[in-house]
Amino acid sequence: MSSPLIWPFNRFRQSSESLLDRYNDDSIMTTEMRRLARNLRYAHYTHQGQDATNHVSDVKAVLFTSAQAHEGKSFITSLLGITIAKDNPGQKILLIDSDLRRSKLHEFFVQSLTPGLSEVLQDTSSLNEAIQHTDLPNLFLLPGGNADAISPERLLAASRTHELLRACCDFFDMILIDAPPIIPVDDVSILAPYTDGVVMVVMAKHTVRGEVERAIELVHASQAELLGIVINKVKQIRHRYGHYSSKERTVA
Repeated sequence: MSSPLIWPFNRFRQSSESLLDRYNDDSIMTTEMRRLARNLRYAHYTHQGQDATNHVSDVKAVLFTSAQAHEGKSFITSLLGITIAKDNPGQKILLIDSDLRRSKLHEFFVQSLTPGLSEVLQDTSSLNEAIQHTDLPNLFLLPGGNADAISPERLLAASRTHELLRACCDFFDMILIDAPPIIPVDDVSILAPYTDGVVMVVMAKHTVRGEVERAIELVHASQAELLGIVINKVKQIRHRYGHYSSKERTVA
């Protein structure tokens, strides 16, 4: 897409339960995730002239980041992964936690932190050993692992990272990568060129405009494509149709 799109939704409170246990197929958030998934699917859509053929290049590996911490990128990554997996049971979806300093994805699915990406990049665990099954048969998780012993930037900058992502792309149909915020650390600029593009998460009434502009500049500087912007913690708007669901239909 030539310019970022904006998908609003409300922030979700964390709990000790798995996000899968609280997932609601008919919620407004899930509807927005379906819209996001559809837009990402056609993010590389191009039209070359009136008589030319339209081309669609599938987006397979997407990196999620934010300008600063605590903007909801990990939740978005998790919820989108669940939505895509549920709506496409024949596809294998992988969530990768590359925020090695503050790994969160395993908490949303009540899974173990280790072994994870850190151990795979340090060759102390194989990729097969580190990838975890979730309660959805086609949704998988590669947690962050324990990176305390080495700099995350050094780990991610190794050639092993590219090899790992390439191997994942060969096996999985869609890969969603939860990355650190782009302004405080340089991890995104290392990872982004290996993906099909970046989605920026911005918290409404929290992230200042200058930070968003700086974050967008850094995405472009990494030679990555900005696929879109998600606005988090937007006040819910009640549509005039209310809760519109086929389950509430009555027959006269």
